[in-house]
Amino acid sequence: MISAAICSLSADLNSLAAVGLEDFYKKARPARTDQEYLRVSKGIVVISGVIAILIGAIYLQAGNEGFWDCFYIVRYFFGWNSWYFPAGYFQRTANKQGVNIAIVVCIVFTAYAFLTSTQIGYGTSKKLLLDLGDYNFTHHKLMLGVYSHLVVIGVGYVASLFFPKPTLDKNLLYSGWRSASNEYSGEENSSLSTSSKLDALAGSPIQSL
Repeated sequence: MISAAICSLSADLNSLAAVGLEDFYKKARPARTDQEYLRVSKGIVVISGVIAILIGAIYLQAGNEGFWDCFYIVRYFFGWNSWYFPAGYFQRTANKQGVNIAIVVCIVFTAYAFLTSTQIGYGTSKKLLLDLGDYNFTHHKLMLGVYSHLVVIGVGYVASLFFPKPTLDKNLLYSGWRSASNEYSGEENSSLSTSSKLDALAGSPIQSL
């Protein structure tokens, strides 16, 4: 178990270092030496590790219920990630404006659901950070993941309709793949049909004469 945890943590820390270096540091300070980039990546690993330790300590203080509350909010706060690939694969109208609006709406909805359903505090002094009475989110926290996905998919689709349709390669879409697949099947069936006719002619009495 410890070995598995170490492997998972090492992969996560290395991923954070790679993203921090490639997407942020190199863009801010391009054309630097490899030694500098190596030092920065190591620093990101150390800083990320310290932050992870601090978050783990907070989890221990919060107890089992607090741990799962934090797990839910981290997991479902980023439910908008689920829309990227389906939108790009199935929707011709999906665009970055619609995606950005869907992300904002999903974050607002998730924040509302978490703040109105989760009691924060230690021991018996726990209370809701946002109490809206009858309008609080009262469903199970597992449903928050379902709702956040539905919100981001629906809002992203509708919001994209209000902005220019992007120019896309049809082969990158599901509809383009289906069209290409049908064309290939039609050509293959036509080839098989032609081959069958030639075989029939080859075996006919007229051809033998």
